[in-house]
Amino acid sequence: HRFTLPAGREQVLYLHNAEERKPPRVGAAEENEGITRSFHAVFCTGRSVQDNLKAMLARPIELSRINLAKAYLRPVYAYAMTLIDPAIPLTSQDPKLVVDTFLALIELQVKGSLGLKKQDWIRAANDTMPAAFSKLFSGSPDTMFQDVCRDVKLVDAVFLATLAAYRRTSPNMPFEAGAPPEMLPAKALQKISHVLLQRMAAGNAASQSYFGRRKHHRGSEVMLPGAKAAGHEEAEGKANWIDTMLSQLEDPLGAAVTVSALLATSDALMKKYATPDLVEKFKDMIDRLGPQPRLIAFFSAICAINGKPIKANQEMVLRLLWMRPEERIKSFLEVVPVSASDLQTKPWPVIPGDPRQGPDHTDHEKARFPPEFIGKDVAQEASYLPVYVTWDGSETWATSGELFFNAEYFGLEAHDDPNPPLSVPRRLVRIEHFLW
Repeated sequence: HRFTLPAGREQVLYLHNAEERKPPRVGAAEENEGITRSFHAVFCTGRSVQDNLKAMLARPIELSRINLAKAYLRPVYAYAMTLIDPAIPLTSQDPKLVVDTFLALIELQVKGSLGLKKQDWIRAANDTMPAAFSKLFSGSPDTMFQDVCRDVKLVDAVFLATLAAYRRTSPNMPFEAGAPPEMLPAKALQKISHVLLQRMAAGNAASQSYFGRRKHHRGSEVMLPGAKAAGHEEAEGKANWIDTMLSQLEDPLGAAVTVSALLATSDALMKKYATPDLVEKFKDMIDRLGPQPRLIAFFSAICAINGKPIKANQEMVLRLLWMRPEERIKSFLEVVPVSASDLQTKPWPVIPGDPRQGPDHTDHEKARFPPEFIGKDVAQEASYLPVYVTWDGSETWATSGELFFNAEYFGLEAHDDPNPPLSVPRRLVRIEHFLW
């Protein structure tokens, strides 16, 4: 509300939710009679992102979208609050109905139809890695419905759903080994909820900014593992949404994909969160959990925003991960050209009918090579050195400190490097064998 004071100065007031219950109505038989859904709505001179209210004139199409989004508020909140309360059995809700609700909301975030096929989505979510699962729901964002979901706080309800399982089992982790089988639907819905958050913010600068500014009340919730150690604890029992998602990174349920998606398209969030500490955190997770796509995608996300390179972040990643050889080997695959005279291996054919195809190559091997590929003319001239891939691996990777399992574990033909750097032995795999 804008008006001019007597002295001529313009004053702006903002409609705001004071987050306090109204006092009991005079003469009410019960203290909360008639006010269970009422709050103080006040005008104040300070603008706050928390529960700031706005009055708007809606067109018919906008009104229909608002009513549709509001219709989803109750079932989403009902799912979250049921999951939060350990006294309520997990069997009290039909997980398939909840999944259908969340999938319908995902479809509403994009223009047109995603063409989702009927299948057991609980099993599909639990059997698919987060990055690959997220790609199943790609589409052009419906900005209008995204805005409505933000305005009616449906985004907040979905975010609460991502916290619900953690609050239910706190201080224990909800999806660790030994968790009851009843948690499997909640595990799938955790991943589906993160996909929904991703679609609610995709291509929408206002929603991305909203994610970066929002905080949530912890209430009786115990700090999620890793959050305090990472320095994300804040006063007044509140935590930033993104800080809370950062504390969930080790669970392969979508938090890392959501954070990467937000950073990759928001300059403000990139500047705030793409720090050396976060780079080190992702690097450490790759060291411990292996080169998972959801973790690797983070480095792509912080090196460019909407396709525009961020040189400062590229240099930061280079400095922290690549410059020191002892650190590089823990986190990277390395491509190595080796002279044929240094490492005697049979030549690989590069095109059908290549004269270098000899009796050593089976028909199956010959059929593996594509007839067309970039650089085929150079390959035909054989003017480049054979290329190999190497990495720090072990057959017992799960209990050791290497990057991942070794070539022998995967059944790949490997050779000793004839000229290993720093005289440290390593195994080489032909890149054709590795890729094709």
